[in-house]
Amino acid sequence: MSSTRHARARRLVSIVAATLVALGLTTAGLGDVLPVGDVSSAEAAVAPAPKASLTASARTFGTGTSMTLTAKSNATAKSKKVVLQAHATGTPWKTRSTRTIAAKTTSTTFRLVPPSAAVAYRVVVSTNVGSKTRKATSKTVVLQWKKPALSLTSAPKKFLAGKKITVTGTAVRTPATTKLRLQRKVGSRWTTVKTVTTKKANSPFTLAWTTPKTSSSLTLRVVTVKKSHAPAATSATWKTTKGNAVSISSSLSRTTFLKGQKTSIKGTATRVGKKAKVVLQEKHGSTWKNVTSNRTTSTARAYAFSVTEKAGNHTFRVVAPETKKTVQGVSAQRTLKHASCTAASTPSALSVFFTDSAHLNGSGVSTNLARVICATAPKATVSVSLYILRDQDSQAKRILDALRYVHAELGVKVRFILETTHGGTPVSVANAVRSFASVTTCDQGCTNTGKVGAHEHDKLLAISDMRWKSRTDPVVVLGSANWSNRQLNEYWQSATMFYDDATMYRDQVQKFDRMRTCGAGQCSSIKTVGSRSWVKSSAGNWGIAGDPVLTASGGSGASYQFFPSVTGTDDMVKDLRAITCRPGGTIRVGMYLTTPHRAKKIGTELGRLRKEGCDVKLLVGQGSSTPTPSSRSMPSPTTQVSHLSASASCTSSSRSSKVSRAAARAGRPSSSTAPRTGRRRGS
Repeated sequence: MSSTRHARARRLVSIVAATLVALGLTTAGLGDVLPVGDVSSAEAAVAPAPKASLTASARTFGTGTSMTLTAKSNATAKSKKVVLQAHATGTPWKTRSTRTIAAKTTSTTFRLVPPSAAVAYRVVVSTNVGSKTRKATSKTVVLQWKKPALSLTSAPKKFLAGKKITVTGTAVRTPATTKLRLQRKVGSRWTTVKTVTTKKANSPFTLAWTTPKTSSSLTLRVVTVKKSHAPAATSATWKTTKGNAVSISSSLSRTTFLKGQKTSIKGTATRVGKKAKVVLQEKHGSTWKNVTSNRTTSTARAYAFSVTEKAGNHTFRVVAPETKKTVQGVSAQRTLKHASCTAASTPSALSVFFTDSAHLNGSGVSTNLARVICATAPKATVSVSLYILRDQDSQAKRILDALRYVHAELGVKVRFILETTHGGTPVSVANAVRSFASVTTCDQGCTNTGKVGAHEHDKLLAISDMRWKSRTDPVVVLGSANWSNRQLNEYWQSATMFYDDATMYRDQVQKFDRMRTCGAGQCSSIKTVGSRSWVKSSAGNWGIAGDPVLTASGGSGASYQFFPSVTGTDDMVKDLRAITCRPGGTIRVGMYLTTPHRAKKIGTELGRLRKEGCDVKLLVGQGSSTPTPSSRSMPSPTTQVSHLSASASCTSSSRSSKVSRAAARAGRPSSSTAPRTGRRRGS
C-alpha cells in the first residue's frame, strides 16, 4: 500500500477509534490495522480535559487552628494524583501533601495546621490517558492568619479587700493548652498572681484570685504565655477599686414544681440604692445566663421574680450588678426540681392497706393511696368523696400532691365531694382544692333534705383507668379514714382496693354522680336508678327504692349496699340473721361505735352465732375524744361494750377502725362490701 493510502487509512482508523472511545466501546482489534500508539492518541484526543478546584473550611485562622481543604477534579482516568502546594509571600510554591485517588473518586480532603502567617494554597491534578499526562491547576486560595487575642467577658471594677474576684473571657485563636496569666501592676512591673491552662483551642477561661487585704485599688490584665508559632496576647488593662459589699437574700415559693406551675423567687438586697437593678440568672452547665431583670422597691429594697417551667431541674441565683460604689452582689443558688410521682406496681384484684396507730404512722394508707394515684392513666378521671379533709396535714398533703401531679402532668380530671358542715371540711380547704379539681360541697349530707344531723361520710377513691394494662382497668378504694393527720396517724384505719372491677367502678361512680347532682340541689331531678325508682324517705333522705344490694359481676365479685336506707330496715341485722354458723367458724367485728338499740340487736344475733359454735370476737372503740354535734345521741363506751359483751368476747380500744368487718368460715360476712358467699340460714 502506498504511503499516501496508508496515511489515509491511519486517519480513518483514528476517526473510528475516537468514535468508539466517545461511545464508551472498546478499541480492541484496531491495533491490527493501527499502531497502539495511534489508538492511545485517539483515546487521549477525546478524553475530557481535567479540571481542579480547591475550597477551605475558613479563610481566616489563628495559631494552632486546624483547617480543612477540599480538592475536586472531574477527571475520569483510572487514577489521579492530587498535589497540594503552598507558598507564603515572596517564597516559591512548595508541595505540602500528595494523594492518589481512584477513578470514581472526585474529591479528597487535606487537614492541616497552617503556620503563623498568611499562606496561599493550590492543588495540581495529574492524569494519565494513553501515553500522555494531562494536568490541571486550581485557583489559589489565600488564608489570612490573625494573631491570638483575649476577649474579656467580666472584669470587675469594684472589689472587696481580702475577697475573691473572678475574671472571665475567651482566648481567641489560641491553641489548646495555652497558659493564661492574671497579672497585677506593682509600680512599673507586672506580677503574675494567677495562672490557668486552657483545655481546648479558642477556649473560654475563668481566673479567680483573692485580693490583698491592704489594697484600695488594683491595675490588672490577662496575658497568654508565648509558644512556638504562637505570639503572646494581652488583654485590655483595667483598674478596679475597693467597693462596698452587697448582700442578697433569696427564697423559692416551692422547691418542686409541676408542668406550667408558677414559682416565685423573692428576696431583699442590702446596701444598694433605691430601685436598684437585680438580675435573675439560670445555670446552664457551668455558665450563668440572664433570665430577666427587675428593680428593688424604694424602701425595703425587696424584689420578686416568677418563673414557669415545663420540665427538668433548674438552678437560679439573683445578681445585683456592680455600681460606682458597690461590688457585684450574688445570692445563694436555689434549685427548683421537677416533681416526681412514684407509681404502684400492678396489684392483685383485692388489696388492703392499714395504718399503724401504735406508732402514730398513717403512711400505710396515705403512701399507698398516693402511689395508686400516681399510676393513673393520662386523661383518666379520679373521683374522691370525703367527710374530713385537712389539706395542710402531712398525711393528706401526700395524697393531694399525687392528685395535683396527675392533673398537671397527665391531664387527669379530678373531682371531689366534701362535707362542709358538722366538723367536716372547712370551706377554705374546699376552695383550695378547686385549684386543681372540681368540688361539690354537701350540707349535712348531699342526699339529705331533712337536716337532721346527717353527714356525707363516704371515703371513696375511684379511678377510671390505670397504666397497668393496655386496656381500661379501673380502681376503686373504699376506706375508713378521712384525710387528716389525726385520722390517719391516731386511729386504726384500713383501705380496701378493688382492681379491674368494672361493675363496681360503674356503681360507685354512678352513686358519686347522684351525690353531685343532689349536692347542687337537684336530687328530685333523678327519677330512676337502673330499673328502680329514686325515692325520698320520710326522714328526708333520697335513695334507691328497696335499698338493693348490688353485686359486681366480675373482678372481686363483691356485694355492696348504699346508705342511708330509705326503707328504715337495719340491713346489718338483716344480714346477720341470714347467716348460720358451723362449729369452728370465726366472726371478727371491728368498729368505732354504735347506738344502744343497734348494739342490742346486733349483740343478739352475734350471741346466736356464738351459741351455734362460732368463735365471735369484737374490737370496739371507746368513743371519740372530740365531741361532734351529734354526740349527745351517742352511747357511752360502757353502754356499747356491755350490750355487745353479753354475746361475744369484746375488747375496747381508744383508737379503733371506723369500718366494721365480719368474717365467717361457715357463713356470709356482713361487711357492706363483702363477697356474697357462704351459708344462709335455712339452706
